[in-house]
Amino acid sequence: MGFDLKYLIEALLALFLLLVALPLLLLLMLYLGIRLKQSPFFIQERCGLKGKPFKILKLRTLTNSVIWDEGNHELPFELQFLRDSGLDELPQLLNIILGQMSFIGPRPLLMDYLKWYDARQIIRHEVKPGITGLAQIKGGNALTWKQRLEWDRIYVLKQSPQLNCFILKQTLLQLRRKDAGINSPFFNGEN
Repeated sequence: MGFDLKYLIEALLALFLLLVALPLLLLLMLYLGIRLKQSPFFIQERCGLKGKPFKILKLRTLTNSVIWDEGNHELPFELQFLRDSGLDELPQLLNIILGQMSFIGPRPLLMDYLKWYDARQIIRHEVKPGITGLAQIKGGNALTWKQRLEWDRIYVLKQSPQLNCFILKQTLLQLRRKDAGINSPFFNGEN
């Protein structure tokens, strides 16, 4: 196993950002713990590099009291703001430090989806999953599964520092996630 300069740079940047964001993160954790009366963290097993499982860490924004209406949910303003702003993703900096994720790459999906990928789609696991990616700047949850997985495939095939910079720039320009309130149906290989 050789030296991974990209990982070292990302881990150091993630550590720096985590330290800078720590006061905000602690306030959000305290607020969510009190507001939701449960752990402020959402931890779920996701599929990582080479299809290996890892635990993704996010701030909890969904509760049992969420009102479901035909696949969409209504959240209190502050919880919706966390999702819209991407602040719920802050704990994933720890996933980057641990080497499980990257800043940019296909979003990590559920382990159950592995069985549904076709030969073209499975390529998404040849790179580390990311906090943001090509599919996210192209529409994220507003896209069909086939569209998202195709953007992930394109990213893997064309990845470069220039493409990563473009994705990062577009992510930062989209100050508010347009797809944060859209729930995706479970992927079944056909949708």
